[in-house]
Amino acid sequence: MKKKSSNTFLTEKYYTSIFQCPIYSWEAAKETGNFEFLRKKNLFIPRSKVQESKSNNGQKAFLMLLNEIFEEIGIHNEIKETIELKEELLNTNLEFAITGDRFLLNQIKILKAQIDKKEGSLNHKVNFSKDFAEVSKNSNGVITDPKTTTIYQFLTIRETLING
Repeated sequence: MKKKSSNTFLTEKYYTSIFQCPIYSWEAAKETGNFEFLRKKNLFIPRSKVQESKSNNGQKAFLMLLNEIFEEIGIHNEIKETIELKEELLNTNLEFAITGDRFLLNQIKILKAQIDKKEGSLNHKVNFSKDFAEVSKNSNGVITDPKTTTIYQFLTIRETLING
């Protein structure tokens, strides 16, 4: 008998495409850190009954979905700006370590404050229930149930609403 590859096993047991994965499973995995929510058989099991697994298959599925989101939808501008600030902070820290220029400590404090402010506003803006209700209301009946709406459907309609 022929042995299945790990990717075949993964795609049979877990959601690995944003065109198939329900937004409910994605959000549950993100909120709880339990990647077993991405297992196909766990979609209609109550949240409290989904067991965490010791295998890393759920994490692999999560990373596959995340990569596909970046490829298909892109990275939100505020996330890009936060990454750029963190990169600047890293470079400034390196420059301080090399030169010992104490003036750079002020720049480091300012960059940290800017990053904290950006991350705080990003965390404040991410409210799935509110986002889903808004998308559902404005989707002309296309999106009504988070267990049947795919990640791709939800994110593309949400981006359309945000960008006009």
